[in-house]
Amino acid sequence: MFERAEQEFGEIDIVCPGAGVYESSFSSFWYPPGTPQSKDALHGGRYASIDINLVHPIRTTQLALSRFLRYEKKPRTILIISSTNAQDTCLSTAIYDATKHAISGFVRAIAKIDQVGVRIAAVAPGIIKTPLFMESPDKLAMIDTSKDVLVEPSEVASVMVALIERDSICSTIDQARTGPQDIEIKSGSIIEVTKNRARVVNTYHDPGPSGAGAVGSNFATSEYTTLALLLAPGWGEPSVKASSNL
Repeated sequence: MFERAEQEFGEIDIVCPGAGVYESSFSSFWYPPGTPQSKDALHGGRYASIDINLVHPIRTTQLALSRFLRYEKKPRTILIISSTNAQDTCLSTAIYDATKHAISGFVRAIAKIDQVGVRIAAVAPGIIKTPLFMESPDKLAMIDTSKDVLVEPSEVASVMVALIERDSICSTIDQARTGPQDIEIKSGSIIEVTKNRARVVNTYHDPGPSGAGAVGSNFATSEYTTLALLLAPGWGEPSVKASSNL
């Protein structure tokens, strides 16, 4: 991956391991390994969703840092994707929420890599108008379209660019460069992104996500549907085919 990037661009200044899955049925707490919906191996001892959402950004950060240290010292950035789910959880997205809590902790834990010229920071988006929501019926069920406001991907992108290029940003996203620079950006920063609003997520005594685009209004309905899965006879028991082949 890094060799190819260097062939195309020379030295690498920015790395963003941004792949993610949102509690997909192929790797979910509610569809355990060995059940028909799950693609996780019954005896594999791991979840693909954790590999994608957590192991992948941690390992890519490790590889990026190793690469950066080979170059002449100058500012470089690793940008990670957290979520408002790192603070406000939902029963239906248990593994996803756990990985995003871990991502925020990871970013804070290694903030001091700025001492070797590398900034690590994260965005924590709310409900974004992307296929993650719009093409998934079970995720759309978390949203009340009559009152919930979805955040545009461009709003998240504006904050991501600021985390790479700048040392401050306006909390009103459409005035990110021109408005009062009331948010300091530094290594270890986690910036929540809701509708036209950026906010620092504090390590201690944080008030949690709020405002338009922070979380869906129908989380309770989604949780009710998830709990109903547990009422099915034999929930979590592997199928005969899975137990014999995996």
